[in-house]
Amino acid sequence: MTAFNNHGIGTNFWVLVDHPGLDDQPTSGPFPIIATMQYSGPVGGLGPVTLFYSINGSAFESRPCCRPAARTRFGAEITRTSYGIVKYYIRAQDVYGGTRTEPPGAPTRDVYEFVAGLSTTVISLDMETSPSWVVGATGDLALPEGVWVRVDPHGTIAQPGTTTACSEPCAG
Repeated sequence: MTAFNNHGIGTNFWVLVDHPGLDDQPTSGPFPIIATMQYSGPVGGLGPVTLFYSINGSAFESRPCCRPAARTRFGAEITRTSYGIVKYYIRAQDVYGGTRTEPPGAPTRDVYEFVAGLSTTVISLDMETSPSWVVGATGDLALPEGVWVRVDPHGTIAQPGTTTACSEPCAG
């Protein structure tokens, strides 16, 4: 059974995991992780479900997932962090020892990831008004046509320039 489980065709084939992953979180947490899990095999059943998480590159910590009122929904929380990058994955086992991770291949091939914490805008330029930049640094060897200017772009098929509406039928 272990050999079959190692290749994803054993009892772990019947462990079904559904979790969409969290988007970036504008708070410091905690971050609840909820996943729907089922065991659809003809014999056996679902065993322990564990959440693994890492904050800012730390070693993965584990938390057992509890089963709330709905028998197929499992949940655990990732602890609070003032800011950072949070990586996590979920591991579900069946009663025979087969495991399934979500996302598949975690933690070596893929993990869920989000940015946590409040963001601060350091600079914001809409580029519709002149920010008073100065171009042409000392030693700048740009040709006159290569010097940065603030104008409508020269239109190409990939990047159209300014378009104007025709008041009369347009030719071409």
